[in-house]
Amino acid sequence: MSSHFVVFQVISYLIDMLRNALSQSDLRGRSEDTSWSCHEIAYGLSNLVLNKNNMKVMLDSDVLPLLISLIDKGDATEKECAANTLWIIAKTSKGKAKIIETSNAMEELTRLSKSGNQAIQEAAKRVLLELKETRITQGIELFY
Repeated sequence: MSSHFVVFQVISYLIDMLRNALSQSDLRGRSEDTSWSCHEIAYGLSNLVLNKNNMKVMLDSDVLPLLISLIDKGDATEKECAANTLWIIAKTSKGKAKIIETSNAMEELTRLSKSGNQAIQEAAKRVLLELKETRITQGIELFY
């Protein structure tokens, strides 16, 4: 079994666990004898997303709506972790485009940028700044 296939399986498992966790009232994903919090799952994904091949797998696996949902439903730590993961994704052109296209993403990030929690507020503002810089750059390119 190739290492790429194993990584794909791990990422798919984590995304499925996050999807499961977000559907539970206690925000814990369950699989057989395992139970993970949304924060544990999101933290794992945030570390994996640093690799460009992993990020491609995550984007192709529709992780963005789950991260946006975590921003809405999660506690402070989960919101910050989700926003920081989006910030990493927003540093790529494909990631930026996908975030902008994701339903409620801009609204949730804008709401989060006004949070009373400074760490959460700053995490959301970093993502919005990355996205804004893209739009400005794209606008300038249209004139040339």
